[in-house]
Amino acid sequence: MLPNGWKEIEYGDLFSLTSGKTKPSDISATAELDKDIPVYGGNGILGYTDKPLVQNPNFIIGRVGEYCGTIRYVNSPSWITDNALYAKEMLEDIDLKFLTYKLEYFDLSKLRKKGGQPLVSQEPIYKAKDKIPTSKVEQQKIAKILSTWDEAIEKLGRLIQEKKKRQDELTYNLLRGVRRFPEFTKTSVTLKNGLQEGWEIKKLGDIAEIKGGKRIPKGYALKTEKTEYPYIRVTDFEAGSVSLKQILYMDKHIYEQIKNYTINEDDIYISVAGTLGLVGRIPKELSGANLTENANKITSIKIDKDYLLYFLQSSYIQKEIESIKTTNAQPKLALTRIRDFSIHIPSLVEQQKISKLISNSEKEIILLEKCRASRIKQKQGLMQILLTGKRRVHV
Repeated sequence: MLPNGWKEIEYGDLFSLTSGKTKPSDISATAELDKDIPVYGGNGILGYTDKPLVQNPNFIIGRVGEYCGTIRYVNSPSWITDNALYAKEMLEDIDLKFLTYKLEYFDLSKLRKKGGQPLVSQEPIYKAKDKIPTSKVEQQKIAKILSTWDEAIEKLGRLIQEKKKRQDELTYNLLRGVRRFPEFTKTSVTLKNGLQEGWEIKKLGDIAEIKGGKRIPKGYALKTEKTEYPYIRVTDFEAGSVSLKQILYMDKHIYEQIKNYTINEDDIYISVAGTLGLVGRIPKELSGANLTENANKITSIKIDKDYLLYFLQSSYIQKEIESIKTTNAQPKLALTRIRDFSIHIPSLVEQQKISKLISNSEKEIILLEKCRASRIKQKQGLMQILLTGKRRVHV
């Protein structure tokens, strides 16, 4: 049913589109005094240049690739590459920001060409049908409400990035003894090897055992039906833990053949094939699950487990992993290399205080991410009722 004061349209009645132009050859990665014009591709800013292609506010639609059909509003002069579409001409007086939200809610990605490279072209967009309020004032009020949520989402996103950057710096400095708690610095002396007094360096293999996982026997397959025998893959690793969303399972007769290759909640995992260096802990619900051959478990740990986890996740170890990747088609991290990782170790008390501080910082970030996710969900709910006319704004 068409809401009162709304009309049905085809998008081709509202605007005409055109592709952008080739990316400038002299773009810079960051904005500079003489290069502050953003260059947009199909999925955001690619860099900055000195001359705009488009002077006025516009919307940009990803044209090719994985993100084709995504849309963003741009309110300043910009350059748009040929991987995107933009409005060459508006054919009806309509609020541009409202129109951007309408196209976002419509989800242009469902118009992508099937087969081959993902592509969204002008014609399917022109023929797509929708409904809009005839009152520009109503359009503007809807856009203003949704913009308020977008601003909150963007603000939280920036805050999360700032917090993560600070946490990375804090973690690096704490784990190298550059920054210490007051009670440990009263008699602190920096030794010639760069270590603080009371710290030592040990190989990972000297403070823990590293054991490989195991692939399922040839001819057998994992299944989605839940059994008592979960099997953890690298694709299940998520944010320093394991996602429970798509865990696969084995039958008992398969488990009996590989039952010695399990991982427990007191262990740490590290991915060793494909995506290297993913490090985390197993949630209690999966303690005793079998582990893929593409990961190793670090067990029988002789220092604070959380401290070791954070050290292995730190840029110090991650950079080392990057430097020792094999040149095979699928990168692999040899078990002998993992055993040789150098771990900087303070006293147990200092390890525990470092772990707690990093953990508290992580909790702050997780809380902010949950808050941002909640705002995104709220915005989606508002779009559903405001952009369909189910809930009207006062005009």
